[in-house]
Amino acid sequence: MSETNSPKKDVVFVADRVTLLAFQPLGAQCVSLEEATESADPRRRRDFLRQYCEDAKMVVVSHEARIQLGEDLEAVTNPAGLPLVVAIPGALGSKGDRGVRIRKLVERAMGADLFKDD
Repeated sequence: MSETNSPKKDVVFVADRVTLLAFQPLGAQCVSLEEATESADPRRRRDFLRQYCEDAKMVVVSHEARIQLGEDLEAVTNPAGLPLVVAIPGALGSKGDRGVRIRKLVERAMGADLFKDD
């Protein structure tokens, strides 16, 4: 796992690398699921997540990340219930439509298609 000292953000996104592509242009703090699950040791996973999430107000996780990191995410939540953990569909979506849902969500939020080919 990389031991990066990242700047703290109010909102942190935890998802697979494909899903994170939608949020990186927004300047959001993004943590890849692949990095977060690299260690089999729960203590190391929690320390890794804590370095990104402990000061955040909200952690937005893909459905896949919520399943794989459930207990680890709960362990970094403080007694006041912060950060708030919110699950969203991942790049595969509920129907396997890789990236289409995320693209539409980002387009609606930003008012432009950031993934346009032209």
